[in-house]
Amino acid sequence: MTVKEIVELTGKSKSVVYQWIKTLSENGKTLSGNGNYDLEETITILRSGKMSEAFISLLKENVERKAPFILQNESDKRIERLESLFEKFIISIPTIISQTVQSISSQKQLEYTQDYFTIIGYANSKGIKNITTSDAMKLSLTAKKLSIESDKEIRKVPDERWGSLNSYHVDIIKKVFDF
Repeated sequence: MTVKEIVELTGKSKSVVYQWIKTLSENGKTLSGNGNYDLEETITILRSGKMSEAFISLLKENVERKAPFILQNESDKRIERLESLFEKFIISIPTIISQTVQSISSQKQLEYTQDYFTIIGYANSKGIKNITTSDAMKLSLTAKKLSIESDKEIRKVPDERWGSLNSYHVDIIKKVFDF
């Protein structure tokens, strides 16, 4: 059995197992030294680490019966971690669904507020009917100037007649109509 297998078997760190082996050699016990220990040497190492006799007995019985002593390798550990993550994911699904439903419900409750308008669009929303194209162009120049001064974004809105129109923040539009 290698040091790595002893580490996996006992759950101890590599340095702890090496310390057990060092203690044995300091006490005059000679091991094969090739890093692959037979059953008796492995038992001696485990005893130097004060592993329980029940544990050692179980190991010995399994080896004597020639039953493979199952050591958990890295892929088994990865599978266990994945299974654990999957279980946590499955358990969290109802919470995720609940939070999503709550989020959608709260979004539906929000009232739509429009914060950008074209000149004519704002006039129509306020019931102002006597705005001509010429008036809208003049008001648009004023809105553009105020937007630049106020560092407000000017957005483009598609229009089938003109291709696109500028739309201005509602605060700017209000100032333009107050002039």
